[in-house]
Amino acid sequence: MDISAEVERTVAAFVEPKGYRQPADAFNDGRQALVVLRGARGSGRRASALSLLARSGDGVTECSQDWITGPQVPLLPRAQDGRYLLDLTGEEDVPATFGSHLGSYSDVLAGRDARMVILVTPELWRSCERHCHTFTFDLETPEPEAVLVAHLGQSAEHLRWYQEEPALRALVGETSHVRAEELARIITGTAELNAAGASRVADAFNHWLGYLVEHLGPTVSESEVAQAAKMRERATLIAAAVLDGSPIGAVLAAADELLHELGEAPSYREILLGDGVTSRFEKLEIETSQGKVDLMGRHPGLDRALLAWLWTQRLPMRPRIQRWIERITVDSKIAAGQLARVADALVGLAIDQRSLEILGTVEAWVQSGAQHRRLAVSVLERLAVDPEIGSEVRRRLRNWAINKTTGPELLEAVTSVCGGLLGQMNTPAALARLKLLLGRPEAAVRRGASDALQSLADEPAMAKVVATTMSKWSEDAEDHAAHQAVLSLADPGEENRRARQIDALLRDPVRCATLQRSWSAQLTAGNSDAVDLLRRWLACVDAKVLDREVVIAALKPVAGSLRGEPFKDLFMTRRDLSAQEELFRELYAPRPQQVDN
Repeated sequence: MDISAEVERTVAAFVEPKGYRQPADAFNDGRQALVVLRGARGSGRRASALSLLARSGDGVTECSQDWITGPQVPLLPRAQDGRYLLDLTGEEDVPATFGSHLGSYSDVLAGRDARMVILVTPELWRSCERHCHTFTFDLETPEPEAVLVAHLGQSAEHLRWYQEEPALRALVGETSHVRAEELARIITGTAELNAAGASRVADAFNHWLGYLVEHLGPTVSESEVAQAAKMRERATLIAAAVLDGSPIGAVLAAADELLHELGEAPSYREILLGDGVTSRFEKLEIETSQGKVDLMGRHPGLDRALLAWLWTQRLPMRPRIQRWIERITVDSKIAAGQLARVADALVGLAIDQRSLEILGTVEAWVQSGAQHRRLAVSVLERLAVDPEIGSEVRRRLRNWAINKTTGPELLEAVTSVCGGLLGQMNTPAALARLKLLLGRPEAAVRRGASDALQSLADEPAMAKVVATTMSKWSEDAEDHAAHQAVLSLADPGEENRRARQIDALLRDPVRCATLQRSWSAQLTAGNSDAVDLLRRWLACVDAKVLDREVVIAALKPVAGSLRGEPFKDLFMTRRDLSAQEELFRELYAPRPQQVDN
């Protein structure tokens, strides 16, 4: 997975924790090509790992393996000069055999001047520790204020403000280094560098707890009308958090829809006796401008803080909130014009709370037309490459690809994710899921997966990974889904649009051999698609878009695998192509006998 942007940000503001020099020296003096950083989630291991790798070479890659039976050393990368990060934090278990093989794997990395850092928790590493104690390191967490200052160092005026403003310095207190990074982001995002700005920084840093308790906390006994008014206020606030930046009418309609979902729709009596729209927004301190709601103008970050508060403090509301979001985006279409904003809210909620419950809404979007489906793909893409919950989302994508009952719309979404951002940032994971889709019985699903695979292979940045993966897959004669994947890259496409790529494939001995292995395996198995592809290649020769001599030479060992009905289909039913006739003669015409003089 490409994490170059994250590496650049991390190195620019990195603070060395105590214990960092030990793994750094082990890398630098060549004693170790692999180190394990052990610690709790959020203890700063990842930043230290990225710094270690970036300082030892260029181009850090995050490994994202699709383990079936747990982490396995043979599946780990080992390219020349590779720099790898492997985060095992999200694994359910790391077997002792994994640790026992890491020593020999480290020797392989050293021989190729490659480096790897593995991140683990103490609980996960218990069974491996005795095998890996010489290259396992525990780091202390960095000092929060040092982290804060390092991040503020890129903005001199904000750093000066922090140093001169007691209210800001008081926020550091006993906070963690992770929260110090968050505080730095809030401070640098503030334009008003005065006491009022410092107060808003404090509110945002405390996730607007005071505001949330005031407007969503317990209430004292009130009259029925007052309670109904309070319900409308709270529904409006929740709707504004999900639809911030949307037209006022859409937010109010969404708030009414939420009340209907909760069985609390107000009566006309309550509406007439309660506050008007303007008063309601004023009480909630929500600004409006040009007919749109602006919740975060005065409360940056309140949208995510509010949804997180609901998720953790009002647990029974979770399924109701989810159904409400589905209703305003799919059923009633109240928020049809604000789908991107809703998607942002769901992504933030999923990442902040490590919650995949929102995928139910995503599935509903997939079933609801092209616009919703594109949005669902966007959400899945962003979650699938997230460092925190990406592994869980990729596992869900894999399960959807395998499950026989998965509907065509959801399979199409999985295909789009694999051919899109996931394919760009984590090509091996995308390829593995596309292979599963190519093994499904639905022709439309296979066509879509084939197109996605071709788009990845045609990208220069991913071509090498695709070619290497295909070569490895082709070695298993029984893996028909893998062979189907290889053959999909040899498809000329409509109007022979991929003839140039096929010509390049034919002139690459390794890729050509890969294709021949897979093609022969599929023909031996009697695969009709493989026979049809032969005919289309020969048609390309007749159309003069592929070189006749090169194609015939490449197809001879392939067509020699034809037997029975596939043979009859290609050569006996009709031979209407000159290249077809030529291939038949090359394979079966009797050779003139050599006469000895």
